[in-house]
Amino acid sequence: MVAAEDFESTEFLNRLIGGMAEGVIFIDAENIVRICNPVGGEIRGVKGVDIVGKPFLDCHPERVYEKVLELIEKLKTGERREISRVVCLGERFFEHSYSAVRDEEGGFLGVVAVSRDITERRILENQLVERTRMLEQSNRLKDLFADIMSHDFINPSSVIMNYADMLLESELPRDSADYVTSIRGSAQKLVNLITDARKFSRLEESEDLTLESMNITAIIDGSLKGLEKEIAKKKIKIVWKNKPAQTILVSPIIEDVFTNLLSNAVKYSSEKSKVVLNVEDPGESTVVSVSDQAEKIERAHWKNIFERFTRVGKESVEGSGLGLAIVKRIVELHRGRVWV
Repeated sequence: MVAAEDFESTEFLNRLIGGMAEGVIFIDAENIVRICNPVGGEIRGVKGVDIVGKPFLDCHPERVYEKVLELIEKLKTGERREISRVVCLGERFFEHSYSAVRDEEGGFLGVVAVSRDITERRILENQLVERTRMLEQSNRLKDLFADIMSHDFINPSSVIMNYADMLLESELPRDSADYVTSIRGSAQKLVNLITDARKFSRLEESEDLTLESMNITAIIDGSLKGLEKEIAKKKIKIVWKNKPAQTILVSPIIEDVFTNLLSNAVKYSSEKSKVVLNVEDPGESTVVSVSDQAEKIERAHWKNIFERFTRVGKESVEGSGLGLAIVKRIVELHRGRVWV
């Protein structure tokens, strides 16, 4: 057992300071070392007991004398309460923290210097900086590749589609027309894939969106207008269960969400079926549902359906495999969620 008064004894305090993993040095008002634990001396390449009673400057190379005295003066005058420095000694890095010690009246008694070995932390910081640099370089290369892919793939694909359209306008044998139609469809599929990949890449890099007040049903109507041909071709009936004239804060890019969802509903639905739309406002958020009469999706696929290149349903239906991943990301950027 240790008595309460023993905690205040000089011997106990010396043991406490001596057992610390950090280096501790106390310098009095005359810049003389009065206390130095073993670690404090070891950091400076001497035994702690050997520098007690000697000038603090003796622990430093002559070239830094002026900086050390300037540091102590700032603490003495009260210009600074604490000063930290990181120094490299050999292959090790140390953080020195200097604080002024004052009596009850505020008189300056000296400076206590606490030194910590931060070599491992420094190594980790350098590794993090290097990994960040490599990641930034990787992102730049990715963006460059995406730009090249967009320009050098989309342009030739557009040329192919234009020539295919010209051929289809001419009189071709049935088999030839089928081949040309297939060629055009493949080129269009490539363009859609590249466009969606580029869009998804940009969304992945985004953290925030600029929001504006927009009418939610007007946005959905805009998506429906863009799908008029597909809807008419399959004679799909669009049914509004609830269509409020509601204004919400969203980014214009939200239209891509409804375009993707409605496009899927139309593509996977059979002819003369219904697509039901519903907009509700429970209070804290707006809930929009798109329901179709297509083949049901197994519950086992629900979790993965919004992931990249995950497709569930008719294999004959064209798509990039990125549409629902784009939907999910846009909704997440609006602090929302999407589910089946």
